[in-house]
Amino acid sequence: MRERRKFPRELTLKTGKVHIPGGARSVDCAVLDISDGGACVLVPNAAEIPSRFILTLDRSEATYCCEVQWKTRSRIGVRFDRSLSQAVVHDFEQARDVTDADKLPTTAT
Repeated sequence: MRERRKFPRELTLKTGKVHIPGGARSVDCAVLDISDGGACVLVPNAAEIPSRFILTLDRSEATYCCEVQWKTRSRIGVRFDRSLSQAVVHDFEQARDVTDADKLPTTAT
Protein backbone atom coordinates (compact mmCIF):
# COMPACT_ATOMS: atom_id res chain seq x y z
CA MET A 1 0.00 0.00 0.00
CA ARG A 2 1.33 3.41 -0.96
CA GLU A 3 1.96 5.92 1.85
CA ARG A 4 -0.18 9.04 1.30
CA ARG A 5 0.90 11.12 4.28
CA LYS A 6 2.83 14.35 3.72
CA PHE A 7 4.86 13.78 6.90
CA PRO A 8 6.28 10.38 7.91
CA ARG A 9 4.84 9.08 11.19
CA GLU A 10 7.05 8.10 14.11
CA LEU A 11 5.85 5.22 16.28
CA THR A 12 5.52 6.37 19.86
CA LEU A 13 3.51 5.72 22.97
CA LYS A 14 2.79 9.00 24.71
CA THR A 15 -0.07 9.75 27.05
CA GLY A 16 -2.15 12.87 26.90
CA LYS A 17 -5.60 14.40 27.01
CA VAL A 18 -8.23 15.20 24.41
CA HIS A 19 -9.91 18.44 25.48
CA ILE A 20 -13.49 18.73 24.29
CA PRO A 21 -14.34 22.29 23.15
CA GLY A 22 -15.94 24.33 25.89
CA GLY A 23 -13.58 23.07 28.56
CA ALA A 24 -16.26 21.00 30.29
CA ARG A 25 -14.58 17.66 29.72
CA SER A 26 -11.32 15.99 28.81
CA VAL A 27 -10.56 12.37 27.88
CA ASP A 28 -7.38 10.46 28.64
CA CYS A 29 -5.67 9.17 25.52
CA ALA A 30 -2.54 7.56 24.14
CA VAL A 31 -0.73 8.78 21.05
CA LEU A 32 0.36 5.75 19.02
CA ASP A 33 2.22 7.59 16.29
CA ILE A 34 2.95 11.21 15.54
CA SER A 35 4.43 13.44 12.83
CA ASP A 36 4.73 17.15 12.15
CA GLY A 37 1.34 17.01 10.46
CA GLY A 38 -0.77 14.69 12.63
CA ALA A 39 -1.14 11.67 14.85
CA CYS A 40 -3.00 8.47 15.59
CA VAL A 41 -4.76 8.78 18.95
CA LEU A 42 -6.19 5.92 21.03
CA VAL A 43 -9.28 6.82 23.10
CA PRO A 44 -11.88 4.77 25.03
CA ASN A 45 -14.71 5.66 22.61
CA ALA A 46 -13.97 7.58 19.42
CA ALA A 47 -17.67 8.25 18.84
CA GLU A 48 -17.63 10.69 21.79
CA ILE A 49 -14.85 12.82 20.27
CA PRO A 50 -15.91 15.83 18.15
CA SER A 51 -14.39 16.65 14.77
CA ARG A 52 -12.15 19.36 16.28
CA PHE A 53 -10.45 19.28 19.67
CA ILE A 54 -7.32 20.23 21.57
CA LEU A 55 -4.70 17.54 22.27
CA THR A 56 -2.15 18.00 25.04
CA LEU A 57 0.70 15.57 25.63
CA ASP A 58 1.73 14.66 29.17
CA ARG A 59 5.29 15.48 30.24
CA SER A 60 5.72 18.08 27.52
CA GLU A 61 4.52 21.51 26.58
CA ALA A 62 3.10 20.21 23.30
CA THR A 63 -0.46 21.32 22.57
CA TYR A 64 -2.17 20.80 19.23
CA CYS A 65 -5.39 21.92 17.62
CA CYS A 66 -6.64 18.75 15.90
CA GLU A 67 -9.04 18.02 13.09
CA VAL A 68 -10.29 14.44 12.81
CA GLN A 69 -9.50 12.79 9.46
CA TRP A 70 -10.80 9.30 10.27
CA LYS A 71 -12.17 7.22 13.17
CA THR A 72 -12.50 3.60 14.19
CA ARG A 73 -14.07 2.37 17.41
CA SER A 74 -11.13 3.46 19.57
CA ARG A 75 -8.64 5.18 17.26
CA ILE A 76 -8.66 8.63 15.69
CA GLY A 77 -6.43 9.90 12.91
CA VAL A 78 -5.92 13.65 13.26
CA ARG A 79 -4.34 16.46 11.30
CA PHE A 80 -2.65 19.21 13.33
CA ASP A 81 -3.78 22.75 12.54
CA ARG A 82 -0.81 24.23 14.42
CA SER A 83 0.99 23.98 17.73
CA LEU A 84 -0.64 26.27 20.28
CA SER A 85 0.30 27.79 23.62
CA GLN A 86 -1.91 27.29 26.68
CA ALA A 87 -3.25 30.84 26.35
CA VAL A 88 -4.34 30.21 22.77
CA VAL A 89 -5.96 26.90 23.82
CA HIS A 90 -8.02 28.79 26.40
CA ASP A 91 -9.04 31.34 23.75
CA PHE A 92 -9.99 28.48 21.39
CA GLU A 93 -12.26 26.93 23.99
CA GLN A 94 -13.91 30.27 24.76
CA ALA A 95 -14.41 31.05 21.06
CA ARG A 96 -15.86 27.59 20.50
CA ASP A 97 -18.42 28.23 23.27
CA VAL A 98 -19.50 31.43 21.54
CA THR A 99 -19.70 29.72 18.14
CA ASP A 100 -21.78 26.87 19.56
CA ALA A 101 -24.06 29.32 21.37
CA ASP A 102 -24.62 31.20 18.11
CA LYS A 103 -25.92 27.97 16.55
CA LEU A 104 -28.58 27.46 19.23
CA PRO A 105 -32.12 28.28 18.16
CA THR A 106 -33.54 31.48 19.54
CA THR A 107 -37.06 32.02 20.70
CA ALA A 108 -39.07 35.09 19.83
CA THR A 109 -40.34 37.17 22.73
